[in-house]
Amino acid sequence: MSDDGYIKRLIDADLKENDTYESSNKITIAKCAIQILVSFLPLTNEKLGPTSQSYDRKGLEDKIHDLCDENGLNYEQYAGKPRVTMYRNLF
Repeated sequence: MSDDGYIKRLIDADLKENDTYESSNKITIAKCAIQILVSFLPLTNEKLGPTSQSYDRKGLEDKIHDLCDENGLNYEQYAGKPRVTMYRNLF
């Protein structure tokens, strides 16, 4: 993910990249971090220009789980198994 992707996550959460850390933002920051980590789950590696990096799915899931536990968030909401929802009779 590019720096712009990280900055966008912060902006979406009404934070600025140069904001001073405040404990009142702890959960918001954790949610941003979780969203970033979740975006890496479908990847095995990523190449950006001359550099590349590999991802360990289990390690990412463990870190997401830890962040959820530390901040009272529901792991399944972020990285749980995908659910299929049927939309019938909508129209």
